[in-house]
Order: sequence, then structure tokens, then C-alpha cells
Amino acid sequence: MILSLKKIPLVLTLVMICGYAKSQTQYTHPQTKDVRHAAKKEKPTLTNKVNDTVVIKDDKLGVIKIDMNSFKTQSIQITTKFLDYIKDMVNPKTSADLADFNIEQACKLFTDDARIQVSNVNNKKDPIHTYKISTYLNNLRLSTKRYDKIEIQFTDIVCVPKSDKDGGPFYSNVSYLQRFRGSNKVSNGKDSLIYGDFTRKNAKVVVSNYTDYDNGKSSTKWRIFIANIVVVEKSTKIVDVPPVKK
Repeated sequence: MILSLKKIPLVLTLVMICGYAKSQTQYTHPQTKDVRHAAKKEKPTLTNKVNDTVVIKDDKLGVIKIDMNSFKTQSIQITTKFLDYIKDMVNPKTSADLADFNIEQACKLFTDDARIQVSNVNNKKDPIHTYKISTYLNNLRLSTKRYDKIEIQFTDIVCVPKSDKDGGPFYSNVSYLQRFRGSNKVSNGKDSLIYGDFTRKNAKVVVSNYTDYDNGKSSTKWRIFIANIVVVEKSTKIVDVPPVKK
């Protein structure tokens, strides 16, 4: 069976070189009930160049031809989709119901055992902490109560080439720069920065199999997921103009 990634997202742990992406194109995640399984850890059978196509042999789906250009595009799309959910979480106009919905949908973009790292410049001894995705998003939601205004920007979104030695596995590291600013109002009505930082992070995008249930029947399919998000460059503190004295 020869399939393009445009039809079936692919492989156990895959990933690739990607181009610079400024656009916030959206990844439409299938709304299906599923049970995700970790991909088998056997090495994939590769027959073509990594930067063009890769052929993977699976014991259930047979031979799958992977369009790497499509894969790297989808890697950026699924990452930017998650970043869009984060921005919605800190928007004061986002209702509690919509925030709950966004958390639920964002978690579906990840593998079941996925984790995300956060960095805090004020914590010198232990600056990096790791959380489950749902815990991170709920913590982010609660942080909106500590500040009058939160701004999160994501720039320099680039898909970084990555593969282990001896032919695999492959996966996509989508790198991005996160800028966080939390501020409160002062007496003159202006925003006073309370906390701000820049952090470089990598989102590891993989292709994993999952079980889809339709009318009581199960079938094995492939789909891309974010496996984890790690800090690759610790936070750098943002220096702002001091608040006006009361």
C-alpha cells in the first residue's frame, strides 16, 4: 500500500527539516474518539532520501510512502495550532466555557504521555519545570488572575532537521521563540511590567498510530501528534521601563 502523507499522516517517530514559517496556518485536527498507542520502537525501513520521501513498512498498514514536504508543513501547522490555543487562554475576553473547550482540544494535539517544560528567570536554583499538558494549560489559565494583562507572542517558528544515526527514527523539531509579559495597572492607568521573559522552545512532532472507533468497529490509523515541548534556551528577563511612582 503506497499512501501520501496528505491522505494519511505517518510514522512511528518521524521528522524533518522545515522552512521558516511566519504564517499562522491552522491544523484541522480530526474530531474522532481514539486510543493512542506508542509507536513500535523497531527501526523503520527506509528506501528514499530523507528530504524527499521516506518509505516505512508497518505490520498492520503495509508500506507507507511519506511525503516529507507535507509532513514538515503539518508539523508547523499543528504546533501553531497549539500556540493559538495558548494565546486564547490568556485573552481576558475568553469565557470560562471556551477556555475549558480550548484545553480539551489542545490536549488532543499531544500524545498521551506528552510533557511541556517552562522556565522562570526568577528561580535561579531550579529554573526549568516539567508538566503534563493539561496541568500546564490550567496553570496558565490561573495566571490570568495574577496579572491585569498578559501578552504572549511566538516568533521565529522554524522546523529543525533531526534524525538519529543509522537511518532513524525521524521526527520534526519545530523551534519557536516565546515572549511572555505579565503586567498590572498603576495609578496613572498605564501598564507596569511585573514579569517578562524570552524562551526558546522545541516542539517534537511525531507520527503515531491510534485506534479509531466507528459504530463499534475499531481500526488502526496514523496521525501526527506533538510528543513534548522542551526548553532549549533558558529564559532571558525582559527589562521594562520602571512603573511611575504613586
